[in-house]
Amino acid sequence: SWARSVYKRQAMTSRLRKLAAAVTACLLTFSAAGCATIPHSGQIGTVAVEDSDNDVQSRTDPDGPAPGASPASIVRGFLAAGSSPASSFAVARSFLTDDFAGEWSPLKSVSIVESGLSLESLTASVTTDSRSVSFTVPVQASLDSAHVYRDSPSGTETKLKFSLRQVNGEWRISDAPDGIVLSEANFNRLFQAYPLYFFTQDYSYLVPDVRWFVRSNSTLTEVARQLLRGPADNLRGAVISAVPEGTTLEPSVVTVEGGTVDVGLSQEAGDLDDKTSKRLYSQISQTLRANTSISDVRVQTPQSNITSGSDVSADLPVDAPAVVVSEGKIAEVRGNSFEPVPNSPKVSDKVLPAQSYDGNTYYYTNENRKQVERFSAEKDVETLITGKDFVGVSVDRFEWVYTAEAKSAEIRAVGKNGELVKMAVPFAKDRTIKRIAVSREGSRLAVLTSAADGTRIDVVGIVRSRGGKPNHLTTGAPLSVGQKFDQVADFSWAGGSYLAVLSADDASAGAYRVWVGGPSVGLGSISGGQTISAAGDLGSMRVGAESGDVYTYTSGTWQRIVGAKAWNPTYPG
Repeated sequence: SWARSVYKRQAMTSRLRKLAAAVTACLLTFSAAGCATIPHSGQIGTVAVEDSDNDVQSRTDPDGPAPGASPASIVRGFLAAGSSPASSFAVARSFLTDDFAGEWSPLKSVSIVESGLSLESLTASVTTDSRSVSFTVPVQASLDSAHVYRDSPSGTETKLKFSLRQVNGEWRISDAPDGIVLSEANFNRLFQAYPLYFFTQDYSYLVPDVRWFVRSNSTLTEVARQLLRGPADNLRGAVISAVPEGTTLEPSVVTVEGGTVDVGLSQEAGDLDDKTSKRLYSQISQTLRANTSISDVRVQTPQSNITSGSDVSADLPVDAPAVVVSEGKIAEVRGNSFEPVPNSPKVSDKVLPAQSYDGNTYYYTNENRKQVERFSAEKDVETLITGKDFVGVSVDRFEWVYTAEAKSAEIRAVGKNGELVKMAVPFAKDRTIKRIAVSREGSRLAVLTSAADGTRIDVVGIVRSRGGKPNHLTTGAPLSVGQKFDQVADFSWAGGSYLAVLSADDASAGAYRVWVGGPSVGLGSISGGQTISAAGDLGSMRVGAESGDVYTYTSGTWQRIVGAKAWNPTYPG
């Protein structure tokens, strides 16, 4: 049979390697020394990953089953072989019985294991008849069947159970969970991220919905299929697709030749007006162009060829400088100085300031956290809303002002004319809201909450009515971000696809750039760090310390801004 022939080839390869090298290459180590390189600026794209010299699994082709291997060794070899997707995971399938080899679905899920985990360190539970083997595996993240990356809370474990039987005197796996188990380094080596782009509800901006796909000749085909299926659950209802419902690829594959991608669509996309056609093209083109080798995208429907799109961006620029609290006033950060904004009232160092995107209007919760206040150069302070224990303020591009009472499980949004909207936050029930932030384009809300099990950042969509008025949050399961951190001190949006996160797990606060739907990259620690904010790229990041020092991220290190003391640096939004 096919599976048996694969086994024979792999067994021979194994024996030759052992004779030539006298090494035990089958003892593969899960290592996290490899790390995704996140672009410092520009639109989200693919991940470029450098091989780790310490990651044996990512640098060695896995062997097939060795003759006479025990049930536990067969399962360990099968898990290690998940790092090789060649020929539809042929090596991994060689550990399976013939009938189960065709049933197993390797990409239905991906479990990403903790850093430094060795397969040999895992304790196997084997039944007395050797027909059942199980492992308990620590997991730091996972990828689901929709290609959505989900962080796992610290300490998460998954139990994997395998059934085995003997085939011609050799143990083979007759039943196993669908999916593969990968080290972080191998995940970054095998997978790459693509943003699936959808529109804001007013069609003004594109919203990235990050998914992860195996690097292969069919990657763009699978990316296109997922785009046509629509947004992830946490964004459904908050974003719009120009793709007509039911549209499929026709032909069923995306072709690439000389840097040009051709995408064919079914009849459902055949009769579109010019505006919708251009929007459709923008979605597909921006999504597929995340692969930097693509120079042109052509979209064909049964009625026409679409070769141009609408003028729409995935980035809302942040032009105004950050503001801080300095010498009892709200002030702008200007180089190494802090200049009080006109008409600023006297405020406490504990105040968390906010500002509109045009930089003309300023907001803050007062010291006792019972009022949200607003002022500008032309208007004195006025109270927008009263309550108790308000968290910090966030402002969207429509100048709706968002806040929440810490124990309320409810978001409050106030419009420029004072109109109040209340939006339920079911996932915050029995938790304390610590911080909220609306994304630049206004389609997503990130909420930091805490409970006995630690802190958590959840990202949901904002469903709006005409004129940009927020109506309610999406009802799908939120996307949890940064669950690897036991305690998050603060966070902010850092462009369309990232969060700047300040963890409080250690004595010194650690700064991170976290992909919304992807891994995080450490940026070093800041002694006494309390708050963090970013406009977009890494160079815009600002951290405020308890001491009144303000730090900026420059050339890979944190530099203190020399000058007067200041607290709580915050960019527009």
